[in-house]
Amino acid sequence: MTERDIQNEIKAVCESLGCLVVRHQSQGNIIGGRKVRKGNNGIWDLYGLTPYGRFFSIECKAPGSSTERAHRLRQEAWRDEVLSRQGIAIITDDPKEVEAILAAVIEQDGGQ
Repeated sequence: MTERDIQNEIKAVCESLGCLVVRHQSQGNIIGGRKVRKGNNGIWDLYGLTPYGRFFSIECKAPGSSTERAHRLRQEAWRDEVLSRQGIAIITDDPKEVEAILAAVIEQDGGQ
């Protein structure tokens, strides 16, 4: 299963829970022999709002994949920023994990 497959499944889970979810498009190309990236490096794959307005960000991983150190540090900085603002930050390769976390947060936020 590819990272894109995981993204699609997780996006569908978020939508089934009533969340507004957007996929961050990041793409690399070779132009004139140089690698050129489009998109913000370090911003996670999916982000959005729960039905009660809580921000979430999800970094999707293909099962068994690894991330280079510099990129991982940017992702960790983003995670720390989201968490410091009471958002939800999830790094996963498992749509069921996302479903469990978001469902619990939605239930908690709806009971306030």
